[in-house]
Amino acid sequence: MMDTSSRRQAIRDWDVQDTDESSVYALSRAWGLDPVWVRVLLGRGIDKRSYERDITSPAPPGDDSLGEMAEPRAWFHDLLSSGEPVLVYADLDVDGLSSAAILSRFFRLRHHSHAVLLANREDGRSLLPSRIRPFQKKGFRRIIVCDMGTSSADVLRMLLGEGMSCLVVDHHLVPEEWPRHSVPLVHPSGRSALTSAGAAYTLIRPYLSSEEEPQMAFLAGLSVLGDRAPLIRENRYLTLSLLSEETLAVFPGIRLLLRRRVRRAPIVSDYSFGVIPFLNAPGRMGDPSPSFDLLMSSSAGESEKTVAVLLEMNRRRQELEWLLYEEIRRKGPEEFVFFDKDWFPGVLGRVAHRVSEEWNRTVFVGTMTASFTIRGSIRCRNGDRFSDIMAALSGLPITGGGHPMAGGLEFPADLLPEVSRRLSRLINTSPLNPEGGTMEGGDERDPLRIDAFLPAYFRNPIFWEGYRKLFPFGEGFSRPLFGVRRARIERLEEGNGKMQACAYRWRHGSGRAFFREGEAILSPGQDYDLVVTPEIRGKGDYLERLFVVADYRPA
Repeated sequence: MMDTSSRRQAIRDWDVQDTDESSVYALSRAWGLDPVWVRVLLGRGIDKRSYERDITSPAPPGDDSLGEMAEPRAWFHDLLSSGEPVLVYADLDVDGLSSAAILSRFFRLRHHSHAVLLANREDGRSLLPSRIRPFQKKGFRRIIVCDMGTSSADVLRMLLGEGMSCLVVDHHLVPEEWPRHSVPLVHPSGRSALTSAGAAYTLIRPYLSSEEEPQMAFLAGLSVLGDRAPLIRENRYLTLSLLSEETLAVFPGIRLLLRRRVRRAPIVSDYSFGVIPFLNAPGRMGDPSPSFDLLMSSSAGESEKTVAVLLEMNRRRQELEWLLYEEIRRKGPEEFVFFDKDWFPGVLGRVAHRVSEEWNRTVFVGTMTASFTIRGSIRCRNGDRFSDIMAALSGLPITGGGHPMAGGLEFPADLLPEVSRRLSRLINTSPLNPEGGTMEGGDERDPLRIDAFLPAYFRNPIFWEGYRKLFPFGEGFSRPLFGVRRARIERLEEGNGKMQACAYRWRHGSGRAFFREGEAILSPGQDYDLVVTPEIRGKGDYLERLFVVADYRPA
């Protein structure tokens, strides 16, 4: 991508990228995109090469998407050649489950003896020797650890001493003390933003038939959405594999979950809302095995029973999550460390994510374990990084691991005041809006940051066709932001669910946009500058096109 950081300019209180209009129209013809979308892409530093590589024609991940692969490939080749039984030990979330399903399907198709062991909620997302012992007694001497091995270096050393041969497939932060010369590691290592399932897919890809490859890419695509990984390059390739109806038919359980929501061809957001929460629910409630069974099932009849279990577990998860979310919101954004010994551990991560996103600040949400330690989830926002938090807590008897923006911590209960004190010195508490404004009217002198101004023809199919070509948006390829100058609010209307609508009039006619209830205070009859983002949402058996207010200020 090109460096365009110095080319942003303020145009009458709007912070918008300055683009070369001659390039805009030339690329519009070459890419078959409306000029307004070309301005969005150029403003983000996307040129001819990165447009194809990152957005429209992403390639599947290869070894260049991972760190050093010579030792992992030698280990895996030796496993297949020897025919030794192997234990796949995976985490309980969608990434871990997808990793396990990818490897289990691979071994099953090759009649290679294997067993799958899934972490449960009480394990704390770390390797437990006590759960591995029964498989050692059965003669297993090989183990592949998925989506949680990098936080368990001591356990891996112990297993090596007991004659086990270990391979770790992970994407979490790698500690300095990692046993690099004794445990092969399949890891992005800064070369890509692959998930653990994406890394597992890359490991086995050279062995896959043309029929198997889309199925494994499909499973890895689920993990991209489950982990909210960046939707560019390799991850985009994996995510787009979810749109194949032919591949979906191989996963009758996933198809059943989707058919509860829509009958039409699914879009990516249908998976985000109609599949991922249900796959995560059993693990959050304690035992993730129903979700794994659903990913492995080849029978619609068998899947129906499992889907019913997932629906009930997700209902219970939602109730617990909502109660905890409301309790923390009542405490207010002045705090950033939230703890109660009676909170249910399975929803801490979800609640931490929702609260940090709403307040745009880093938060830690924890509870007490049966061993009287505090275990919880931290979500980073507003410029904070998990690696910096771990550095600030260095020297304390704390275990943890995670991504750059999220992670888990466990420490003795009496350390809570010291952990809070150290975090208070590090966490950025500036009340910034994620899109650059304040969503409260803010300082009228601050320019509103946008990609481009909304064109007068925003209802035209040409505009929405451009959106569909670039969709999906998400982490790493954020939703486009358009400016609407001097919109006079005519009335506020009831929206759908938790969204409220406002009807406005501007120089190009009338418009309508949505915002979350309680997020904005707009007064009918007043003029506002709006920042809106387009969305296509699955609504039953048809797709709804709408705009959502991302920021605003009085005009």
